[in-house]
Amino acid sequence: MKKLITILILSPMFSFASVFLETLPGSGQIYRRRAPKPNEIPQLQAKQITRVLIFKNQTGSEVQTEINALTQSGVPAEKIYHIPFQWKDFSSEQVACEQIVDALSTLADTLKNPHEKILFHCTVGEDRTGLLAGLMTQLLTPISSKQAYISQMCMKGFSGGNHEKPLNVQQNVDRCLTPLYFKMSELIRTKRLRLDHLDKNICVEIIQAPPEFPLCSEIALQNFRSLEKLLRIL
Repeated sequence: MKKLITILILSPMFSFASVFLETLPGSGQIYRRRAPKPNEIPQLQAKQITRVLIFKNQTGSEVQTEINALTQSGVPAEKIYHIPFQWKDFSSEQVACEQIVDALSTLADTLKNPHEKILFHCTVGEDRTGLLAGLMTQLLTPISSKQAYISQMCMKGFSGGNHEKPLNVQQNVDRCLTPLYFKMSELIRTKRLRLDHLDKNICVEIIQAPPEFPLCSEIALQNFRSLEKLLRIL
């Protein structure tokens, strides 16, 4: 038992599950992962993915390269969606909120056809992808904001959930994406955003974030200390 606890302490909190295709809780039709490389496109075909949502801004030619590879593999161009969402320094929270609602609407639309499956991703599949996964999971299941934050974001490498992520990246994510997540979570909790009511106009009323909200790095540290105490007892 002591050896097991030692392994748990030394293991990172984050999971590499987002690197591979993984369905969201509450749906067998919505998949998340990091951006697929051209030679990984056949994995999508094997899972019968019929739609792809690219949830990131283009920094070079990588988005167009992926779109070309997807169309060549047989994914119809009209089922490839690109929302140029930035992971930091968005022009305004309202615009960022509107882009997120567009993305949620795209995912929700897939559920209307049981024969459709959609993959969504950003670049690494942790921060922007995690934010979208956390919000969509709240729309699909009776889960709290914090539960979704831990299970779909921190434990999948969001911000400080990935202890190898550069500190400046963590800080920018926690400055921009983390508060936005909790603001939009409140819109879901109060039923102003629902699967059957994903209206971008709600973004005009985006509320202030709670005065305090947990950071993934803090949650990881708390877990480490709890396991460390258990190891001392054993």
